Amino acid sequence: MSRQAIALFGGSAPRPGESLYALAYEIGCGLAEAGFDLINGGHDGTMEAASRGARESGARVTGVTCVAVRQVRGVAANPHVHEVIDVPALFERIEIMIRRAAGYVVLPGGTGTLAELALAWEHVSKAFIAPRPIVCVGAAWKPIIDAVSAAQSGAEGNIIWADTPDQVVRIISESAIEVAEHDRNFLPTSAGK
Repeated sequence: MSRQAIALFGGSAPRPGESLYALAYEIGCGLAEAGFDLINGGHDGTMEAASRGARESGARVTGVTCVAVRQVRGVAANPHVHEVIDVPALFERIEIMIRRAAGYVVLPGGTGTLAELALAWEHVSKAFIAPRPIVCVGAAWKPIIDAVSAAQSGAEGNIIWADTPDQVVRIISESAIEVAEHDRNFLPTSAGK
């Protein structure tokens, strides 16, 4: 049986030498050492850091890049991914990561990370997919989670909080699911066009 992939969602702004970049790198290393592969947006910032850490620690890294992101930001896939899946639109990119992942790790980030968190949370909370862990790292997303939970009773039950790479790896190791083969290879019909 091949290794399950964990999706890591996080911002593109952190650079080497910054604390959030180092955190993503450590999480990538830890997940790989715990026996997981990694899937993420494949570009820079925390995606690059986690990809580098995971690859250096023996994981296979899939980067799901997006034509729309590349056109706006002018960035290519980071050099640490083994496989690049390139899709035209942001929602297709997120859907691939959501469907293929056995669990999610959400780092601080911007609106793109918020979209990834929201869609993963919606898929899990509404049972569109089998339940799997959504691990938010640090307190950055707490006000948003609290606001949604106040409006929708019980919604926060799908979110797990962690502060350190060791906590993230422990939670994921204890609660990641076995993703069915058809979802592990999921591609929307527009992928590769």
